[in-house]
Amino acid sequence: MNNIKIASGSIIGSVHHKMCYNNQDHYIVEQNDDYIIGLVADGCGSGANSEVGAKLCLQFIRSFISHAIRSNAHWKETLEIEIHKYLEQLVTLHNPANSNHFIHENLLFTLVGFVVYNDEVTLFNAGDGVICINHDIKVIDQNNQPKYIAYGLQEKGQYMNFESYPIIEVSQLLVSSDGLEDLLEKNISINELFNDDFFVKEVNLNAWLYGLLNKNVLQDDTSIVMIKNFK
Repeated sequence: MNNIKIASGSIIGSVHHKMCYNNQDHYIVEQNDDYIIGLVADGCGSGANSEVGAKLCLQFIRSFISHAIRSNAHWKETLEIEIHKYLEQLVTLHNPANSNHFIHENLLFTLVGFVVYNDEVTLFNAGDGVICINHDIKVIDQNNQPKYIAYGLQEKGQYMNFESYPIIEVSQLLVSSDGLEDLLEKNISINELFNDDFFVKEVNLNAWLYGLLNKNVLQDDTSIVMIKNFK
């Protein structure tokens, strides 16, 4: 894993900044000699505390995946089930008078992430976001009606999507909340994000994002986790 470098950042979008909102995004990265985990969540804008649910669940997902890898257990096959179990525990713990209202206010968030392990990159998402593999940009657009994974508490179904690639075929990878679509709509090249300085010289990615914010490019909260394979 020493040849793979990671960079990440998150900012409040200009619209939320003007309204004095919290950053409703959250991201987590974990890297060691055996694996890399990168996760981004975007809380539902109409939920009063959706960023709290996003943060709590990302912490759970990171813990679950890292424990499964260290235990040589399967994680892809059970991840969605375990997330639903965790969210159900949060609802039970708070014992709200109206569970559907509690879910809407606290637990609706999109999820996009990746795991690098055993010479393979696994990508997954639930809801919208942006993924870039090498130079292939995939905007996950769900018409402003994201399939939040917490909907699985109300209606059973499959909300997560998975895909895998050999690590040798991946030179660079990015996952982001849908705020990055603002950049793409302004025809700013996403390749600027894969500048070596962000990975090797530890140039602050947040400073670059704030530069775009000051130009009113990023209106929505934007969180990014990316890796570059210096193979």
